[in-house]
Amino acid sequence: MSSIVLRDVQPGDEEAIIAFLRAFAEFEELSHTFRLTPEIVRRDFIGAKARVQCEFAEWDGKLAGLMVWFRNYSTFQAAPIFYLEDIYVAPEYRRRGVATALLKRLARKAQDEGAVRIDWIVLDWKTRALDVYKRVGAHPADNWRVCRLGGDAIATLARP
Repeated sequence: MSSIVLRDVQPGDEEAIIAFLRAFAEFEELSHTFRLTPEIVRRDFIGAKARVQCEFAEWDGKLAGLMVWFRNYSTFQAAPIFYLEDIYVAPEYRRRGVATALLKRLARKAQDEGAVRIDWIVLDWKTRALDVYKRVGAHPADNWRVCRLGGDAIATLARP
């Protein structure tokens, strides 16, 4: 019987993290935006001052999936929120419960910390991912739209 093991990333995982996230960027047709390096992974993903949490799912000892998330805060609800930045399962491990296992792990952590919700964004054409999210009880947020300020717009707004 095959088994899933979930674990936090650790030193030495830098290249694997990059490989998974590069594959995810390619899958989402966003590889032109990919800038991750081993140095950035060491700074932001691993260690006491990590900016994000990153976890692997292993299937029979082989890396099968990756999840990146971070903590946020709801001022109105006066409670933590978890934000799921990325969840990616390698094609050969899909439809085996890997994504669900990662989401369950995140839900347990959110519950342990008293988080009021877990938020994430999904591309509307990712119907299989949407099906997984619906199966675990997630639903699109009504009346909310993602707004994004980036690149030159940040520089323009930041001007004195």
